Amino acid sequence: MKTFASYFRVLLFLTIAYLLCEILIESNEYPIALFNPTVLAALGLFLLILVALETILGAIQSLADQLITAEQKALMEAQKKKPDNNSWIQRFARSMWKSKRPEDPDALIENHDYDGIRELDNPLPPWWLYLFYGTLIFAAIYMVRFHVLDGQNQY
Repeated sequence: MKTFASYFRVLLFLTIAYLLCEILIESNEYPIALFNPTVLAALGLFLLILVALETILGAIQSLADQLITAEQKALMEAQKKKPDNNSWIQRFARSMWKSKRPEDPDALIENHDYDGIRELDNPLPPWWLYLFYGTLIFAAIYMVRFHVLDGQNQY
């Protein structure tokens, strides 16, 4: 267990097991997985099994790394270094930060100047516009609910 992915997998599966214990075992007085020694022992055993499986997985990976040839190693390193531009997170980030600028920077300059200072017409980034529109929608819903329809308030 050397990588962040290993720790994340163990934490994720342990959290899922804990939530399943809370959902499937009914107790009205207290959280079942925290105060029941049997469930705590089962979760502890599950944690040990997860750590053992991650250790075995790491050993198999290192054994596989030793068995591949030098050309295959070079190919794998080249693939690791090549950026993955098709990730949905990266595509989303690019779409939020891209600005709609023309190729000619002189097209951004406004037609007026004050004391020799020229102004650029820079468009806002999309994430800022979406945040602004979201606040407008929230304000409209808030106003209708609490001021027009007399929703719950402090009084």
